[in-house]
Amino acid sequence: MTAVLKTKQARLRAVENDVLLDSLCKSAPLMIEEISKLPEDDAADAYENLLGMVAVCIQKHCARTASRAIDMKKCKDYYLRSLGPKTHSKYSDIELIHHAANYWKHESEWQIINAINHSPDGEWKPNPDWETAMKGKESSSIKPFSIWNEGTKTRKVFNALSETSVGSSGNIRTIFEMIFGCVPTTEADFQELRSRVSLWSEAVRKEVY
Repeated sequence: MTAVLKTKQARLRAVENDVLLDSLCKSAPLMIEEISKLPEDDAADAYENLLGMVAVCIQKHCARTASRAIDMKKCKDYYLRSLGPKTHSKYSDIELIHHAANYWKHESEWQIINAINHSPDGEWKPNPDWETAMKGKESSSIKPFSIWNEGTKTRKVFNALSETSVGSSGNIRTIFEMIFGCVPTTEADFQELRSRVSLWSEAVRKEVY
């Protein structure tokens, strides 16, 4: 084994030591305790946002892992995301979390685009071409969403899953429930989530070593 390869392997293993992700998984149950004290609607929004933050943190962790893995073996990041634990029949756990993160980050932007048509009196109204554009096809007033490839994939995944749909409330909670069979609230739940990320990382290392 060359020194360069050893260095690359060490850099890939080093990603697993993710202080931010570990800390978030440990502190999430404490945050949920505080969230539970809020009025019901506010608590639901806050819990959805907490899970969104967890999803984004995992997404960033996996992106760093994939980047260093691709430096060792040429492959596509979406292929690497398909590895590891797979609860859903079609998508791996990491793929679902990846799309949950994209949805949480960008869904509000998609709502704005959905109202891109402007009426003479200054009121926003739904764009009749939105459904066509969301599928990545040409429409009279919106360019295809191919310029936002990941967003396009995320919308298609959310609309393809029977449990979720773009624009529905609670989509992030639903994704986590699909993975675990329940929404994560306890320290054990979030440690299980962290262990699934570690299993994915291990699968990536086996793929590129």
